[in-house]
Amino acid sequence: MALSYDHTQRQVDKYSYVWTISSFSFADDVNGVPIMSSTISNPSGDLQWCLQLFPNGVEPDYESYLSFYLVLVSAPDRGVRVSCKLAMLNAEGQEEFSLVNQYDTRMYENDKLGFPDFVHRSDILDDDLGFLKDDTLTLTCEFTVEIDPDASTPQVKKQEPNMAEELRELWNTSLHSDCILSVAGQEFKAHKAILAARCPVFHSMFMNNTKENQTGRVDIKDMEADILEEMITYIYTGTSPNVHQMASKLIAAADMHCLDHLKLICEDALCSRLDVASAAENLILGDLYRARHLKQDALTFINFNAEAVMKTNGWMILTQDHPNLIVDLYSSLAEASEPPVKRQRLF
Repeated sequence: MALSYDHTQRQVDKYSYVWTISSFSFADDVNGVPIMSSTISNPSGDLQWCLQLFPNGVEPDYESYLSFYLVLVSAPDRGVRVSCKLAMLNAEGQEEFSLVNQYDTRMYENDKLGFPDFVHRSDILDDDLGFLKDDTLTLTCEFTVEIDPDASTPQVKKQEPNMAEELRELWNTSLHSDCILSVAGQEFKAHKAILAARCPVFHSMFMNNTKENQTGRVDIKDMEADILEEMITYIYTGTSPNVHQMASKLIAAADMHCLDHLKLICEDALCSRLDVASAAENLILGDLYRARHLKQDALTFINFNAEAVMKTNGWMILTQDHPNLIVDLYSSLAEASEPPVKRQRLF
C-alpha cells in the first residue's frame, strides 16, 4: 500500500500593543464617539487594526463601565481568524485585569472583539485601587491573526468581469426572467433555471408539475422582502454583502431553503459579533437551525458571562420559550475543562 502525505502551512502572526491615555479623568466619548488608538498594521499593510475605548460605556446599559475593543479597520474580503487578550495595567505596570477570548473568531472589516463592561469606571478613578499613574490609563492588547493560505496567495488570477458579477447583473436587470417571487407585497423577477440549479427547494418546485412551475409565480410567506432579496443575491452570486446586518433573520431563510453554505456564512457572522446582548438570542438561533458552532460559542460565552447575560431581554425569552436550553447550559458548564480565572473573564 502506498502512503501519501499532505501538509498545509498556515500563516499565524502575533501582535502586542500598549496604549496609554493621558488625563483619563477628563476623557469622554462625546455623542457616543469612542477614543481611538493609532493604527496597527501588518508588514504588507493589508491588515489594519486599532483599539477603541468608550470611557462611559458603549451604550446606556453600560454607562458606568469602560467598554474596550480591538477593531479590524481593514482586511481582505475573506476576513481573518483572530484570538485576543485585552488587559489593563496598574500604576506599577502590572497586569491588573484582562479579557481573553479562548477560541478563534473570524473577523471581517469593521468587526470588533471586546467587552462592553470591561471594568467599572469608578474603580479606575478610585485612588485607593491605584490603577492610574499621573492620571494616565495604560491598556494592552495581545492578539494572534491566522490567515488562510489561499486568501493571501490566490492560485487562480481573478478575471474581470467574473461569473458572479455577470450573474449579479442578470439578477439586477431581470433579463429574460421567467418567474416572479412575491413576498410582503413586493415582486422580484428571476430565472427558474438558476434558482433550481442553486437551491434544492426551488429545484424540487420547478422540476415537478407544481402550481409554481405552471404559473411562474412563487408566493413566499413569513419572510421580509429585504431578506428574500439577500437570499436571491446569494443564489445568483454566492455572496451575501449584507449578512452582518441581517444574519439572525437570513439564517432562518437559508435553513428553510436548504442553503447550507449561506447558513454557514450567517453562522460565521453571528459568531464574530457575539456579545452580552446577543448571546441568548444566538443560542436560540443555533439550536433552532442546527448551527453547531454558533450554539457552542453561545454556550461557552454565556457560561463565562452568566450574570450579565441573565439581565438581557434575550435571556428572558430563552427561559420562557426555550427551557430545554437551560439543560444544555448546565451540561456545557459541567463539561468545561477549566473554570474562569479570578480577575479574568473569558468569552
